[in-house]
Amino acid sequence: MESVIIEIDNTIDVLVLSGATQVFSTLTTPSANLLVLIAGAALSLFAARCLFRRSIAFDDFLFFVARFALIYSLVSGGALWTSYVFPFISQYGEAVGSAILSGFTNSAFSTGGLVQSFATFMQVNLDAIFGAFEVISLGSVLDGSGVFLILAGLIALVAVIVLVGLAFSFILVSKVFLGILIATAPLFLVGMFLKSTSDIANGWVRGVSLLLVFQTLVYGALGVAMAASFNILRKVDDAVSGASTDNPADLAIELVTLSLVSSLSIVIVFMCPMIARAVGGANISFGENRIGAAATAGAAAAAGFIGAAISGGNKDAIGGASAAQESASTSTKSPDADYKQIDRERGRQTAARHSNAQR
Repeated sequence: MESVIIEIDNTIDVLVLSGATQVFSTLTTPSANLLVLIAGAALSLFAARCLFRRSIAFDDFLFFVARFALIYSLVSGGALWTSYVFPFISQYGEAVGSAILSGFTNSAFSTGGLVQSFATFMQVNLDAIFGAFEVISLGSVLDGSGVFLILAGLIALVAVIVLVGLAFSFILVSKVFLGILIATAPLFLVGMFLKSTSDIANGWVRGVSLLLVFQTLVYGALGVAMAASFNILRKVDDAVSGASTDNPADLAIELVTLSLVSSLSIVIVFMCPMIARAVGGANISFGENRIGAAATAGAAAAAGFIGAAISGGNKDAIGGASAAQESASTSTKSPDADYKQIDRERGRQTAARHSNAQR
């Protein structure tokens, strides 16, 4: 499991960063030429205005030159981009994520790099859960404690897998989006030069900010989950080794606690895109709505299957109860129907008497 997670992350990093760098290098020359063309036209208009007014605004000219130099250094891939902007954007997630995980977990899961932390956390949880399964005996199954332990272990296993898979998937998706924004940076940053197209560049900045904030939130949520799970996993290991207890019920309680922590962390991870969009100011979807809808549909289907299995042997009783309820409902409504019929009959009789009296 560790090798699979590490291999996937390395592959994504190589593809995204190398591809983004190549596309960026391809776009730098035409984007820089476009910027020079726009700046030349703007400079011509500025010179014509100065000739018409017969005066030169040196502050406006200096601001024009400084702005052009700054944007040109970004668009052409100059020192400003290569030394400051690109390293910050590409290395922010790794640096902040490592600091968060090491701070939360006290280096319990943070040895060997950021991706190694994901893999180690996943592997430690799997080892603890499967280790708990090994203490199950036939006697514990017969008295019910072993069955409870199996159910608790399966729930904890699913919760941990979903947590790590969801967080890891969100991080990979954010890396892909970030690579796309890095690759197309020259096209967007040219818009910074003109006020009419500044919204394009602002949208690029908001998108990058959203992704960086989103990565920080996901790493923080996972760090909290790791810190909360550390003592639980240690208790499970002690119970499995016989250091504290041999009662499967105690192990089951610890696994239930682990599943609750993982489930709460899943909810927090699901909230990260919404918080990032509110903070970053951009509207990028990470597919959390589709994942949530699929999870809800799956849970509803599972609940329906379990309900049908439980009530399968009681169909006759349920049918009889439904018939009795329908009969009771009919009997409850029948007096009202009779009263209405009597009132209608009395009305007709009264109308007939009035008619005879008039004759």
